[in-house]
Amino acid sequence: MTNKRVRVSLTTGSKAKKKQVVRKAAKLGKLYRMIQRMDVPVTMKDFLDMAVSIAIDLSFQSRQRWNEDQKKSFLESCVVDLNISKFVLVNVKTCLEHATLKGDIESQEYYQRWHDLGVKYLNVDSNNRTTTVREFVEGKLTLPYGRYEIDPNLPPVLIDSTSNTYETLPELVKNKFHSNLNSICMITAASREQLSDVFERMNSGESLNEYEKINCVYSDICAVIRDLADKYSNTFSAFFKETEINRRKLDHWISICCLKFFNGIDEKMAKNRKYKMYERGSIEDKSIGSFKSSFTNFTKKMGKVDRFIRAGYFFDLFYLVQEEIKLNKNFESYDKMKNDFISMISELHNDKTPKFVYADSGVAVPFKDLNGYDPVNANMRLDAYKSYGFDVSNYSTQLDSKRTGSRMEKLCVAERDGYTLNDGTKIDPDELFSGKYDLGHKVAHVKGGTLDLDNLVIQDMSENRSQGSKETIVSNK
Repeated sequence: MTNKRVRVSLTTGSKAKKKQVVRKAAKLGKLYRMIQRMDVPVTMKDFLDMAVSIAIDLSFQSRQRWNEDQKKSFLESCVVDLNISKFVLVNVKTCLEHATLKGDIESQEYYQRWHDLGVKYLNVDSNNRTTTVREFVEGKLTLPYGRYEIDPNLPPVLIDSTSNTYETLPELVKNKFHSNLNSICMITAASREQLSDVFERMNSGESLNEYEKINCVYSDICAVIRDLADKYSNTFSAFFKETEINRRKLDHWISICCLKFFNGIDEKMAKNRKYKMYERGSIEDKSIGSFKSSFTNFTKKMGKVDRFIRAGYFFDLFYLVQEEIKLNKNFESYDKMKNDFISMISELHNDKTPKFVYADSGVAVPFKDLNGYDPVNANMRLDAYKSYGFDVSNYSTQLDSKRTGSRMEKLCVAERDGYTLNDGTKIDPDELFSGKYDLGHKVAHVKGGTLDLDNLVIQDMSENRSQGSKETIVSNK
Protein backbone atom coordinates (compact mmCIF):
# COMPACT_ATOMS: atom_id res chain seq x y z
CA MET A 1 0.00 0.00 0.00
CA THR A 2 2.81 2.41 0.84
CA ASN A 3 4.46 2.00 -2.53
CA LYS A 4 1.15 2.57 -4.27
CA ARG A 5 0.53 5.88 -2.44
CA VAL A 6 4.04 7.03 -3.30
CA ARG A 7 3.54 6.20 -6.95
CA VAL A 8 0.23 8.06 -7.19
CA SER A 9 1.40 11.18 -5.36
CA LEU A 10 4.29 11.60 -7.74
CA THR A 11 1.84 12.42 -10.51
CA THR A 12 -0.25 14.95 -8.58
CA GLY A 13 0.14 17.80 -6.12
CA SER A 14 2.70 20.54 -5.65
CA LYS A 15 6.42 20.35 -6.33
CA ALA A 16 7.10 20.50 -2.60
CA LYS A 17 4.89 17.45 -2.01
CA LYS A 18 6.62 15.58 -4.82
CA LYS A 19 10.03 16.25 -3.28
CA GLN A 20 8.72 15.07 0.08
CA VAL A 21 7.43 11.86 -1.49
CA VAL A 22 10.75 11.24 -3.22
CA ARG A 23 12.55 11.57 0.11
CA LYS A 24 10.11 9.12 1.71
CA ALA A 25 10.58 6.68 -1.17
CA ALA A 26 14.35 6.88 -0.73
CA LYS A 27 13.97 5.93 2.93
CA LEU A 28 11.86 2.91 1.97
CA GLY A 29 14.62 1.62 -0.27
CA LYS A 30 14.86 0.73 -3.93
CA LEU A 31 11.64 -0.18 -5.75
CA TYR A 32 12.01 -3.48 -7.61
CA ARG A 33 9.58 -3.44 -10.51
CA MET A 34 8.28 -6.35 -12.54
CA ILE A 35 8.71 -6.78 -16.26
CA GLN A 36 6.28 -8.66 -18.46
CA ARG A 37 7.55 -11.59 -20.50
CA MET A 38 6.42 -14.83 -22.07
CA ASP A 39 8.13 -18.00 -23.27
CA VAL A 40 7.54 -18.68 -26.95
CA PRO A 41 8.55 -21.89 -28.77
CA VAL A 42 9.54 -21.02 -32.35
CA THR A 43 10.73 -23.32 -35.11
CA MET A 44 14.02 -22.46 -36.79
CA LYS A 45 12.15 -21.78 -40.03
CA ASP A 46 9.96 -19.18 -38.32
CA PHE A 47 12.97 -17.76 -36.47
CA LEU A 48 14.74 -17.20 -39.80
CA ASP A 49 11.77 -15.08 -40.88
CA MET A 50 11.98 -13.12 -37.62
CA ALA A 51 15.75 -12.65 -37.86
CA VAL A 52 15.54 -9.99 -40.57
CA SER A 53 13.75 -7.73 -38.04
CA ILE A 54 16.07 -8.42 -35.10
CA ALA A 55 18.65 -5.79 -34.14
CA ILE A 56 21.19 -5.53 -31.35
CA ASP A 57 21.62 -2.66 -28.96
CA LEU A 58 25.35 -2.64 -28.26
CA SER A 59 24.50 -1.61 -24.69
CA PHE A 60 23.67 -5.26 -24.08
CA GLN A 61 25.31 -7.29 -26.81
CA SER A 62 28.99 -7.35 -27.65
CA ARG A 63 30.08 -7.56 -31.23
CA GLN A 64 30.06 -11.21 -32.25
CA ARG A 65 33.00 -13.01 -30.70
CA TRP A 66 32.42 -16.73 -31.43
CA ASN A 67 35.15 -18.41 -33.42
CA GLU A 68 34.37 -20.77 -36.30
CA ASP A 69 34.50 -23.90 -34.15
CA GLN A 70 31.94 -22.44 -31.73
CA LYS A 71 29.68 -21.47 -34.61
CA LYS A 72 29.83 -24.94 -36.16
CA SER A 73 29.18 -26.56 -32.80
CA PHE A 74 25.98 -24.53 -32.47
CA LEU A 75 24.87 -25.47 -36.00
CA GLU A 76 25.45 -29.10 -35.18
CA SER A 77 23.31 -28.75 -32.03
CA CYS A 78 20.47 -27.27 -34.11
CA VAL A 79 20.30 -30.46 -36.17
CA VAL A 80 20.37 -32.92 -33.24
CA ASP A 81 18.17 -30.95 -30.80
CA LEU A 82 20.92 -29.87 -28.41
CA ASN A 83 20.37 -26.10 -28.62
CA ILE A 84 18.72 -25.78 -25.23
CA SER A 85 19.68 -22.18 -24.36
CA LYS A 86 16.99 -19.53 -24.58
CA PHE A 87 17.01 -16.62 -26.99
CA VAL A 88 16.10 -13.44 -25.09
CA LEU A 89 14.35 -10.86 -27.26
CA VAL A 90 12.46 -7.63 -26.62
CA ASN A 91 9.24 -6.90 -28.48
CA VAL A 92 9.76 -3.28 -29.54
CA LYS A 93 6.11 -2.58 -30.40
CA THR A 94 4.58 -3.84 -27.14
CA CYS A 95 7.29 -2.19 -25.03
CA LEU A 96 6.68 1.09 -26.86
CA GLU A 97 2.95 0.81 -26.19
CA HIS A 98 3.63 0.05 -22.52
CA ALA A 99 5.99 3.03 -22.16
CA THR A 100 3.42 5.31 -23.81
CA LEU A 101 0.68 4.05 -21.50
CA LYS A 102 2.86 4.61 -18.43
CA GLY A 103 3.98 8.06 -19.55
CA ASP A 104 7.62 6.92 -19.47
CA ILE A 105 8.99 9.49 -21.93
CA GLU A 106 12.56 8.23 -21.75
CA SER A 107 11.64 4.63 -22.59
CA GLN A 108 9.11 5.80 -25.16
CA GLU A 109 11.80 7.76 -27.04
CA TYR A 110 14.18 4.78 -26.82
CA TYR A 111 11.73 2.27 -28.30
CA GLN A 112 10.41 4.78 -30.82
CA ARG A 113 13.90 5.15 -32.33
CA TRP A 114 14.10 1.41 -32.92
CA HIS A 115 10.53 1.24 -34.21
CA ASP A 116 11.27 4.00 -36.71
CA LEU A 117 14.19 1.93 -38.00
CA GLY A 118 11.85 -0.95 -38.76
CA VAL A 119 13.18 -3.09 -35.90
CA LYS A 120 10.63 -5.47 -34.38
CA TYR A 121 12.84 -7.22 -31.83
CA LEU A 122 15.93 -6.29 -29.82
CA ASN A 123 18.39 -9.03 -29.02
CA VAL A 124 19.34 -8.95 -25.34
CA ASP A 125 21.02 -12.35 -25.26
CA SER A 126 21.74 -14.60 -28.28
CA ASN A 127 23.56 -12.38 -30.78
CA ASN A 128 26.22 -15.02 -31.47
CA ARG A 129 23.58 -17.66 -32.13
CA THR A 130 21.43 -15.37 -34.29
CA THR A 131 24.41 -14.26 -36.35
CA THR A 132 25.61 -17.84 -36.76
CA VAL A 133 22.26 -18.97 -38.16
CA ARG A 134 22.20 -16.03 -40.56
CA GLU A 135 25.72 -16.78 -41.81
CA PHE A 136 24.84 -20.43 -42.35
CA VAL A 137 21.77 -19.56 -44.44
CA GLU A 138 23.81 -16.99 -46.41
CA GLY A 139 26.40 -19.65 -47.28
CA LYS A 140 29.18 -18.21 -45.10
CA LEU A 141 29.29 -21.25 -42.78
CA THR A 142 29.13 -24.99 -43.28
CA LEU A 143 27.84 -27.86 -41.17
CA PRO A 144 30.65 -30.03 -39.68
CA TYR A 145 31.36 -33.27 -41.51
CA GLY A 146 29.94 -36.38 -39.88
CA ARG A 147 26.97 -38.69 -39.55
CA TYR A 148 23.81 -37.13 -38.12
CA GLU A 149 21.00 -39.06 -36.49
CA ILE A 150 17.85 -37.37 -37.73
CA ASP A 151 15.40 -40.15 -36.89
CA PRO A 152 16.20 -42.99 -34.45
CA ASN A 153 14.36 -45.36 -36.77
CA LEU A 154 16.52 -44.45 -39.78
CA PRO A 155 20.23 -44.75 -40.53
CA PRO A 156 22.35 -41.63 -39.80
CA VAL A 157 22.73 -39.14 -42.66
CA LEU A 158 26.27 -38.49 -43.91
CA ILE A 159 27.34 -34.87 -44.28
CA ASP A 160 30.47 -34.30 -46.36
CA SER A 161 31.91 -31.65 -48.68
CA THR A 162 29.05 -32.17 -51.15
CA SER A 163 26.26 -31.65 -48.63
CA ASN A 164 27.49 -29.38 -45.83
CA THR A 165 26.07 -25.99 -46.91
CA TYR A 166 22.55 -24.74 -46.31
CA GLU A 167 21.76 -24.99 -50.01
CA THR A 168 23.17 -28.52 -50.42
CA LEU A 169 21.81 -30.07 -47.21
CA PRO A 170 19.97 -33.35 -47.77
CA GLU A 171 16.24 -32.75 -47.59
CA LEU A 172 15.87 -34.83 -44.44
CA VAL A 173 18.55 -32.78 -42.64
CA LYS A 174 17.22 -29.42 -43.85
CA ASN A 175 13.71 -30.32 -42.71
CA LYS A 176 15.09 -31.28 -39.31
CA PHE A 177 16.99 -27.98 -39.12
CA HIS A 178 13.85 -26.01 -40.04
CA SER A 179 11.65 -27.86 -37.55
CA ASN A 180 14.13 -27.54 -34.69
CA LEU A 181 12.42 -25.71 -31.80
CA ASN A 182 14.02 -22.63 -30.26
CA SER A 183 12.94 -21.43 -26.85
CA ILE A 184 12.47 -17.66 -26.86
CA CYS A 185 11.97 -15.52 -23.78
CA MET A 186 10.05 -12.56 -25.21
CA ILE A 187 10.04 -9.41 -23.06
CA THR A 188 6.77 -7.64 -23.82
CA ALA A 189 6.83 -4.75 -21.31
CA ALA A 190 9.94 -3.24 -19.72
CA SER A 191 11.48 0.20 -19.35
CA ARG A 192 14.90 0.96 -20.79
CA GLU A 193 16.31 0.97 -17.28
CA GLN A 194 14.83 -2.47 -16.63
CA LEU A 195 16.56 -3.87 -19.72
CA SER A 196 19.88 -2.97 -18.07
CA ASP A 197 18.76 -4.87 -14.96
CA VAL A 198 17.78 -7.89 -17.09
CA PHE A 199 21.18 -7.88 -18.78
CA GLU A 200 23.11 -7.63 -15.50
CA ARG A 201 21.12 -10.38 -13.81
CA MET A 202 21.43 -12.70 -16.79
CA ASN A 203 25.19 -12.29 -16.81
CA SER A 204 25.89 -12.11 -13.08
CA GLY A 205 27.28 -15.64 -13.19
CA GLU A 206 28.78 -15.48 -16.65
CA SER A 207 32.28 -14.59 -17.79
CA LEU A 208 31.50 -11.00 -18.75
CA ASN A 209 34.28 -8.62 -17.85
CA GLU A 210 33.72 -5.32 -16.07
CA TYR A 211 33.95 -3.39 -19.34
CA GLU A 212 31.03 -5.35 -20.79
CA LYS A 213 28.93 -5.11 -17.64
CA ILE A 214 29.24 -1.34 -17.33
CA ASN A 215 28.39 -0.98 -21.03
CA CYS A 216 24.68 -1.51 -20.27
CA VAL A 217 24.46 1.60 -18.06
CA TYR A 218 21.92 4.02 -19.50
CA SER A 219 23.62 7.41 -19.66
CA ASP A 220 24.90 9.82 -22.28
CA ILE A 221 28.52 9.20 -21.33
CA CYS A 222 28.13 5.44 -21.77
CA ALA A 223 26.56 5.90 -25.21
CA VAL A 224 29.24 8.36 -26.35
CA ILE A 225 32.13 6.14 -25.25
CA ARG A 226 30.53 3.13 -26.91
CA ASP A 227 29.96 5.10 -30.13
CA LEU A 228 33.56 6.37 -30.15
CA ALA A 229 34.83 2.81 -29.68
CA ASP A 230 32.68 1.62 -32.59
CA LYS A 231 33.70 4.54 -34.80
CA TYR A 232 37.43 4.16 -34.19
CA SER A 233 37.74 0.39 -33.76
CA ASN A 234 39.75 0.14 -36.99
CA THR A 235 41.94 3.12 -36.09
CA PHE A 236 42.88 1.75 -32.68
CA SER A 237 43.31 -1.83 -33.85
CA ALA A 238 46.96 -0.75 -33.91
CA PHE A 239 46.83 -0.98 -30.10
CA PHE A 240 44.12 -3.55 -29.39
CA LYS A 241 43.54 -7.03 -30.74
CA GLU A 242 40.18 -7.84 -32.30
CA THR A 243 39.27 -10.03 -29.32
CA GLU A 244 40.08 -7.15 -26.95
CA ILE A 245 37.95 -4.75 -28.97
CA ASN A 246 35.09 -7.27 -28.95
CA ARG A 247 35.41 -7.54 -25.15
CA ARG A 248 35.25 -3.73 -24.89
CA LYS A 249 38.80 -3.11 -23.73
CA LEU A 250 38.89 -0.22 -26.22
CA ASP A 251 35.79 1.25 -24.55
CA HIS A 252 37.58 1.03 -21.21
CA TRP A 253 40.64 2.83 -22.59
CA ILE A 254 38.50 5.64 -24.01
CA SER A 255 36.79 5.95 -20.62
CA ILE A 256 40.22 6.46 -19.04
CA CYS A 257 40.95 9.22 -21.56
CA CYS A 258 37.60 10.74 -20.61
CA LEU A 259 38.23 10.58 -16.86
CA LYS A 260 41.65 12.24 -17.19
CA PHE A 261 40.28 14.80 -19.65
CA PHE A 262 37.81 16.08 -17.06
CA ASN A 263 39.69 15.46 -13.81
CA GLY A 264 43.40 15.61 -14.55
CA ILE A 265 46.26 13.13 -14.69
CA ASP A 266 46.15 12.41 -10.93
CA GLU A 267 42.62 10.97 -10.95
CA LYS A 268 42.57 7.20 -10.42
CA MET A 269 40.29 4.94 -12.46
CA ALA A 270 39.10 2.65 -9.67
CA LYS A 271 36.05 0.48 -10.31
CA ASN A 272 33.76 2.55 -8.07
CA ARG A 273 35.06 5.79 -9.57
CA LYS A 274 34.28 4.54 -13.08
CA TYR A 275 30.73 3.58 -12.14
CA LYS A 276 30.25 7.00 -10.55
CA MET A 277 31.43 8.67 -13.77
CA TYR A 278 29.04 6.52 -15.82
CA GLU A 279 26.01 7.52 -13.75
CA ARG A 280 23.35 9.63 -15.41
CA GLY A 281 23.72 13.20 -14.25
CA SER A 282 27.37 12.89 -13.20
CA ILE A 283 29.59 15.89 -13.91
CA GLU A 284 31.25 13.97 -16.73
CA ASP A 285 27.90 12.80 -18.12
CA LYS A 286 26.58 16.35 -18.29
CA SER A 287 29.67 17.59 -20.14
CA ILE A 288 30.41 14.56 -22.31
CA GLY A 289 29.93 16.56 -25.52
CA SER A 290 33.15 18.49 -24.92
CA PHE A 291 35.15 15.26 -24.55
CA LYS A 292 33.54 13.75 -27.64
CA SER A 293 34.47 16.72 -29.84
CA SER A 294 37.99 16.98 -28.40
CA PHE A 295 38.74 13.25 -28.73
CA THR A 296 37.25 13.12 -32.24
CA ASN A 297 39.18 16.17 -33.43
CA PHE A 298 42.50 14.96 -31.98
CA THR A 299 42.10 11.45 -33.40
CA LYS A 300 41.30 12.91 -36.81
CA LYS A 301 44.37 15.16 -36.66
CA MET A 302 46.62 12.22 -35.75
CA GLY A 303 45.63 10.16 -38.81
CA LYS A 304 47.30 6.74 -38.74
CA VAL A 305 48.31 5.92 -35.19
CA ASP A 306 50.34 2.73 -35.55
CA ARG A 307 53.67 4.53 -35.02
CA PHE A 308 52.64 5.41 -31.48
CA ILE A 309 53.11 1.68 -30.75
CA ARG A 310 51.26 1.90 -27.43
CA ALA A 311 47.83 3.32 -26.57
CA GLY A 312 49.47 4.88 -23.53
CA TYR A 313 51.73 7.06 -25.66
CA PHE A 314 48.77 8.20 -27.76
CA PHE A 315 46.95 9.07 -24.55
CA ASP A 316 49.91 11.09 -23.26
CA LEU A 317 49.96 13.35 -26.30
CA PHE A 318 46.17 13.66 -26.25
CA TYR A 319 46.29 14.74 -22.61
CA LEU A 320 49.10 17.26 -23.13
CA VAL A 321 47.34 18.84 -26.11
CA GLN A 322 44.00 19.14 -24.27
CA GLU A 323 45.68 20.81 -21.30
CA GLU A 324 47.20 23.34 -23.69
CA ILE A 325 43.86 23.97 -25.41
CA LYS A 326 42.30 24.68 -22.01
CA LEU A 327 44.75 27.60 -21.78
CA ASN A 328 43.07 29.09 -24.87
CA LYS A 329 45.78 27.99 -27.26
CA ASN A 330 45.47 26.78 -30.83
CA PHE A 331 47.50 24.13 -32.65
CA GLU A 332 48.45 24.55 -36.28
CA SER A 333 51.17 21.99 -36.95
CA TYR A 334 49.76 18.70 -35.67
CA ASP A 335 51.88 16.69 -38.11
CA LYS A 336 55.19 18.14 -36.91
CA MET A 337 54.17 17.74 -33.27
CA LYS A 338 53.15 14.13 -33.88
CA ASN A 339 56.39 13.27 -35.69
CA ASP A 340 58.56 14.96 -33.05
CA PHE A 341 56.69 13.16 -30.26
CA ILE A 342 57.05 9.77 -31.95
CA SER A 343 60.78 10.35 -32.53
CA MET A 344 61.12 11.14 -28.83
CA ILE A 345 59.25 8.09 -27.53
CA SER A 346 61.22 5.87 -29.90
CA GLU A 347 64.46 7.12 -28.38
CA LEU A 348 63.19 6.98 -24.81
CA HIS A 349 61.67 3.53 -25.24
CA ASN A 350 64.85 2.06 -26.64
CA ASP A 351 67.01 3.45 -23.83
CA LYS A 352 67.37 0.50 -21.43
CA THR A 353 68.93 2.59 -18.66
CA PRO A 354 66.91 2.28 -15.41
CA LYS A 355 66.84 5.99 -14.71
CA PHE A 356 63.23 6.46 -13.57
CA VAL A 357 62.95 5.97 -9.82
CA TYR A 358 59.77 5.21 -7.85
CA ALA A 359 59.74 7.46 -4.80
CA ASP A 360 57.99 4.95 -2.52
CA SER A 361 60.27 1.97 -3.19
CA GLY A 362 63.43 3.46 -4.64
CA VAL A 363 63.25 0.99 -7.53
CA ALA A 364 64.63 2.33 -10.82
CA VAL A 365 63.22 1.22 -14.18
CA PRO A 366 63.75 2.14 -17.85
CA PHE A 367 61.18 4.30 -19.64
CA LYS A 368 59.56 1.34 -21.43
CA ASP A 369 58.42 -0.07 -18.07
CA LEU A 370 56.36 3.02 -17.22
CA ASN A 371 53.14 1.37 -18.36
CA GLY A 372 49.54 2.14 -17.53
CA TYR A 373 47.54 5.17 -16.49
CA ASP A 374 47.95 5.28 -12.73
CA PRO A 375 49.06 8.75 -11.60
CA VAL A 376 52.59 7.63 -10.67
CA ASN A 377 53.54 6.08 -14.02
CA ALA A 378 51.64 8.67 -16.06
CA ASN A 379 53.36 11.58 -14.29
CA MET A 380 56.76 9.93 -14.64
CA ARG A 381 56.24 9.65 -18.40
CA LEU A 382 55.19 13.31 -18.64
CA ASP A 383 58.28 14.30 -16.62
CA ALA A 384 60.41 12.24 -19.01
CA TYR A 385 59.03 14.18 -21.97
CA LYS A 386 59.77 17.47 -20.23
CA SER A 387 63.33 16.42 -19.39
CA TYR A 388 63.85 15.36 -22.98
CA GLY A 389 62.85 18.85 -24.10
CA PHE A 390 59.48 18.10 -25.66
CA ASP A 391 57.00 20.89 -24.97
CA VAL A 392 53.61 21.03 -26.70
CA SER A 393 53.52 24.80 -26.23
CA ASN A 394 56.15 25.00 -28.98
CA TYR A 395 53.45 23.90 -31.43
CA SER A 396 50.64 26.13 -30.20
CA THR A 397 49.66 29.77 -30.40
CA GLN A 398 48.15 31.76 -27.57
CA LEU A 399 44.74 33.08 -28.59
CA ASP A 400 43.39 36.43 -27.51
CA SER A 401 40.95 35.78 -24.68
CA LYS A 402 38.61 38.23 -26.37
CA ARG A 403 37.60 37.20 -29.86
CA THR A 404 35.01 39.77 -30.92
CA GLY A 405 35.53 43.53 -30.89
CA SER A 406 33.08 46.03 -29.42
CA ARG A 407 30.91 48.45 -31.35
CA MET A 408 33.22 51.28 -30.25
CA GLU A 409 36.28 49.42 -31.59
CA LYS A 410 34.43 48.89 -34.87
CA LEU A 411 33.64 52.61 -35.05
CA CYS A 412 37.26 53.57 -34.31
CA VAL A 413 38.56 51.33 -37.13
CA ALA A 414 35.95 52.68 -39.58
CA GLU A 415 36.88 56.26 -38.71
CA ARG A 416 40.57 55.50 -39.05
CA ASP A 417 40.08 53.95 -42.49
CA GLY A 418 37.64 56.57 -43.78
CA TYR A 419 34.76 54.06 -43.93
CA THR A 420 36.65 51.92 -46.43
CA LEU A 421 36.58 48.10 -46.48
CA ASN A 422 39.74 46.02 -46.61
CA ASP A 423 39.32 45.65 -50.41
CA GLY A 424 39.15 49.46 -50.87
CA THR A 425 35.37 49.72 -51.26
CA LYS A 426 33.79 52.85 -49.77
CA ILE A 427 30.68 52.34 -47.62
CA ASP A 428 27.92 54.58 -46.33
CA PRO A 429 28.88 55.51 -42.74
CA ASP A 430 25.26 55.05 -41.62
CA GLU A 431 25.38 51.41 -42.83
CA LEU A 432 28.30 50.49 -40.53
CA PHE A 433 26.04 48.74 -38.00
CA SER A 434 23.43 47.50 -40.48
CA GLY A 435 24.71 43.90 -40.34
CA LYS A 436 26.39 44.09 -43.74
CA TYR A 437 29.88 44.62 -42.34
CA ASP A 438 32.07 42.90 -39.74
CA LEU A 439 35.05 43.95 -37.70
CA GLY A 440 37.56 41.49 -39.17
CA HIS A 441 41.05 40.32 -38.19
CA LYS A 442 44.01 40.68 -40.56
CA VAL A 443 45.67 37.75 -38.80
CA ALA A 444 42.90 35.31 -37.85
CA HIS A 445 42.06 34.77 -34.19
CA VAL A 446 42.87 31.05 -34.43
CA LYS A 447 46.37 31.99 -35.59
CA GLY A 448 46.98 34.30 -32.66
CA GLY A 449 45.41 37.43 -34.10
CA THR A 450 44.47 39.97 -31.44
CA LEU A 451 42.01 42.83 -31.15
CA ASP A 452 44.75 45.45 -31.37
CA LEU A 453 43.49 48.14 -33.75
CA ASP A 454 46.46 47.52 -36.06
CA ASN A 455 45.14 43.99 -36.68
CA LEU A 456 41.54 45.06 -37.41
CA VAL A 457 39.71 46.07 -40.59
CA ILE A 458 36.13 46.67 -41.67
CA GLN A 459 35.16 43.77 -43.87
CA ASP A 460 32.17 42.53 -45.86
CA MET A 461 30.25 40.20 -43.54
CA SER A 462 29.98 37.26 -45.97
CA GLU A 463 33.67 37.45 -46.86
CA ASN A 464 34.76 37.60 -43.23
CA ARG A 465 32.69 34.62 -42.15
CA SER A 466 33.73 32.38 -45.04
CA GLN A 467 37.50 32.87 -45.07
CA GLY A 468 38.26 30.76 -42.01
CA SER A 469 41.86 31.13 -40.86
CA LYS A 470 43.10 32.79 -44.03
CA GLU A 471 44.90 36.10 -43.63
CA THR A 472 42.79 39.09 -44.68
CA ILE A 473 44.17 40.89 -47.71
CA VAL A 474 44.19 44.70 -47.39
CA SER A 475 44.07 46.69 -50.63
CA ASN A 476 46.43 49.64 -51.15
CA LYS A 477 43.91 51.60 -53.19
